Amino acid sequence: EFTNSISGSTIHAAIIADTFCDDTNSNSQVKDGVTNAIGPVVVSAALATITKEVESEVAVADKNNGAATLNYCLRADLYDDSDSTFSVGAKKVDLQLDIAYETEIDFSITNIQTSEFVASSASASATRSVGIKVFRESCASGCEIVDGDASGCFAGENKTAIGDVLTLCLDAEDADVDLTGIESAMVNAADYSSAIVVFAEGGSAGTDNFVTTTSVASGQVTLETLLIPAYYDALGGGAGGS
Repeated sequence: EFTNSISGSTIHAAIIADTFCDDTNSNSQVKDGVTNAIGPVVVSAALATITKEVESEVAVADKNNGAATLNYCLRADLYDDSDSTFSVGAKKVDLQLDIAYETEIDFSITNIQTSEFVASSASASATRSVGIKVFRESCASGCEIVDGDASGCFAGENKTAIGDVLTLCLDAEDADVDLTGIESAMVNAADYSSAIVVFAEGGSAGTDNFVTTTSVASGQVTLETLLIPAYYDALGGGAGGS
């Protein structure tokens, strides 16, 4: 603000280029330096107030660092109203403006509006076919029955007879598959016209007939059945075996 207490005179004031505050430019009047004015020239008979927006002149880096310094030259000239072409008095001020920026602030979020979440369900199924290996006695050391041909496992002294317990071990061909039970089994004799063992149960161990049992261990299923005479079923035994 520049205050004028001399009647019959008018203040012309402006923020002007820095060079107009140098001693070499001490005689330059505001009117002469209008083209160098940073902002409008304020004209007032009594009181000249200069307002300037400086935000755009501060570098982003200075804002982030929290401080900035701006330098301006303020000049006011006093003109006699009877002869406004001549400055009868002048005032020059070097202005250094130090600005501090707050770089930390606490804030909280009270509410975030989100879209409604709609759940959807999906199902998928897949079928995998796995081959089964069958062994007489143990899966680890027994004789493997390949492609249904058991002749090599029951030939000669390895033949079975009435009263023997026939033991078969079933294992999956794929190493990552474990067997959990057996649903049905049928064993045919090479010299007999019908199946000598017909076994069916609910798919898990423990639902066996009284001459046949199943067990599950280490992903392998073992079936054991007692070989009994064929006429036992005809007499009403209902053992499902011969």
